[in-house]
Amino acid sequence: MSLPKVSVKPYKHSPTSKWVVSYPKDGKRTREFFKTKKEATTRQEQILVELENLGNKAFEIDDALRLEAVQCAERLAPFKHSLSDAVTFLISHLEASKKSCSVGELTTDYLATKSRKQNSDRYIRDLNYRLGRFNDAFHDKIAATVRASDIDHWIHSLGLSAQSMNNFRTVLNGLFTHALKHGFVAENPVSRIEKVKAKPDPIQILTPEQLRKLLSVADPKIHSYLAIAAFAGLRIAELDKLNWDEVDLESGYIEIKAANAKTSRRRLVEIQPNLQSWLFAQGNRSGKVKPPNLRRLLNAAWQELGIGRARKNDFRHSFASYHYAMFNDPKRTAMELGHSDTAMLYQHYRELVTKDKSEAYWSIRSEVAFPQLKECLPDPQNLVLDLRRELSHLKGS
Repeated sequence: MSLPKVSVKPYKHSPTSKWVVSYPKDGKRTREFFKTKKEATTRQEQILVELENLGNKAFEIDDALRLEAVQCAERLAPFKHSLSDAVTFLISHLEASKKSCSVGELTTDYLATKSRKQNSDRYIRDLNYRLGRFNDAFHDKIAATVRASDIDHWIHSLGLSAQSMNNFRTVLNGLFTHALKHGFVAENPVSRIEKVKAKPDPIQILTPEQLRKLLSVADPKIHSYLAIAAFAGLRIAELDKLNWDEVDLESGYIEIKAANAKTSRRRLVEIQPNLQSWLFAQGNRSGKVKPPNLRRLLNAAWQELGIGRARKNDFRHSFASYHYAMFNDPKRTAMELGHSDTAMLYQHYRELVTKDKSEAYWSIRSEVAFPQLKECLPDPQNLVLDLRRELSHLKGS
């Protein structure tokens, strides 16, 4: 078997590199440049020795290995990759596996990292739930050996809605991004999994008549909670954490503290006049706004409403839709909802309602509050007498 040709020739296109050595390497012609002919000739001899040694090694390959190489090259041909590419990829995978850990160890490390960053309790609970389910299926598996197809198949096997499956994908993407950052995997397999296309659920809101009936049949213990949900638009998680000392009837605002907000940003929500009537009717305004036995009392009231569908984000959707229709100020409505811009308002929360419906919605007041308000106001006759005395005093002076 003759050796490949290694040539030494003068090179006229460089003032410093006067000689060029040309030889084949990995199926391509390679060139190296030198100042003198002696340097180029010395390099030519080195290359010839290297090629000869390589050729001798090729002759030492047994027939089985030679056949395997041919078969592997044929399998790689449609992907336009060489055996060297395949070996490089496999070695990097094996090296990552050596440094890797089990899925169980990875999830424990990831959750500890998230806890140290002081993420919200609700977020940590959600991570624990989703990663716990993933851990049940993959606990002992080495993280670096988990394939995209394994995760994709597992997510679809859960039998959940499209949005829920995408939520699992988001959590797992965070897990394997953490693994990649710390060298536990060679790549993030979740990055190759497409999101499930989810059809958005139709916006569900309550009509003024339905909300009025709901408040009439609901136990008075949950009136304030329902009124804040419907007329201030707080997220349920925000409302469940709300304390009465954060509801300032004097200033006319509800404070959502950064620690309780989904966006981790403090905001103030305006207390509308009709909401003020419901809050004023609340006898004891101390501690948590969320009353005891809320779920049982709310479920009972919802069943009495009899609209034949499950309760989702009806209160927040209703607030957004009627607030926008009433005030015709999308930025104001978005700010009240806790959004940084109006995109979410238009995409998810706004349902078209008429002006008269919005006026009917914001006129739903507590009848209980009026007797209490009357007690707090000065007696009209005494007020007139006081005014007369004051006028007489002014005339006399």
